[in-house]
Amino acid sequence: MGSSAPALDSIPLSKGERGDALRRWNVHVWEWKALMAILIVTDLLMVGLAFRVAYWIRFETGLTIFAEALSSNAYYERLVLVLTPVWLLIFVVVGLYQRDVLLGGTEEYSRVFRGTSIGLLFIVMAGFLDPELIIARGWVVLAWGLTFLLISLGRLVIRRIAYWLRSQGFFLARALIVGANAEASAVAEQPGDDQFGEAEFSSDRCERVTEHVRRDAG
Repeated sequence: MGSSAPALDSIPLSKGERGDALRRWNVHVWEWKALMAILIVTDLLMVGLAFRVAYWIRFETGLTIFAEALSSNAYYERLVLVLTPVWLLIFVVVGLYQRDVLLGGTEEYSRVFRGTSIGLLFIVMAGFLDPELIIARGWVVLAWGLTFLLISLGRLVIRRIAYWLRSQGFFLARALIVGANAEASAVAEQPGDDQFGEAEFSSDRCERVTEHVRRDAG
């Protein structure tokens, strides 16, 4: 379903259908680029908010369950400026911006948990390797849990908005349905498919289209 735009030239479509397909393809590409940009900005904001709320709970609420520790606001602000891009890089590595894990299933949230856990281990290892790096353990644990919760919440909201946009014709998977039997009709009724063509070809033309799809997939 993910053929490239130039491949449309060899598919037997009329000039108008081909132009419409190319237009939709370009819009489709920009939709996903916009979604990725929104996810990156949201993740940055959620990470920063999680670190700040963790600081507030650890040092400003006066809870007696925490032991005395360095509570310099300026110190933790500098620490957050370093940790935030590191965590974002970790999210890239674990695949949180891969299209195939977005807008469906639980894999996205599983990778959020994996990424935040790796971020937690990064902080622990940094403190172990550099004795002068003093970080309150309570803040680290709170930051880990809050980061997972807030990023998951942010992505859940974005997913719901994307679902609504999908019902309006955005974020649809492109599909060319060859045939007009019951199976083709069933595929056409599946949500999330943007059919730019449904045709019943003669056997020789079907063979040419099938061969093209095989070459493109290879």
